[in-house]
Amino acid sequence: MVLSIVVGLILLACQQQDVGISLGQPFELAIGQPVTVSDTGLQVQFNAVTEDSRCPSQVQCIWAGRASVELELSAPNEAAETISLSTCCGPAQAHYEYAGQAIDLQGLAPGRRQPSDLIADADYRAQLTVSSL
Repeated sequence: MVLSIVVGLILLACQQQDVGISLGQPFELAIGQPVTVSDTGLQVQFNAVTEDSRCPSQVQCIWAGRASVELELSAPNEAAETISLSTCCGPAQAHYEYAGQAIDLQGLAPGRRQPSDLIADADYRAQLTVSSL
């Protein structure tokens, strides 16, 4: 009996918990983690890193590279959408408007130090903000 309670608590703790944030408040998400904007009910979930060609910090590159993330958006009375935002090539690539709110990718952490460095999916954090239009 005690063992089943302990196992249940461990499984509950391992699930990604939905966190509440306010409009305009910068936040970070791990892959699979949802967040809900308390003011509007908008939910944002970080699904995946679809590209990470950013220049490692210990290397001199001609181009800074790009990181792209896939996000799932849902809001009350709106059809859910899956979008991609990128850190490169102008503000329009890092910005998306949905349900009267602006979702902006501020960055993706961590970056690589050397070209041979590998980043595990579990280590990625998307840095985002949501604001009113």
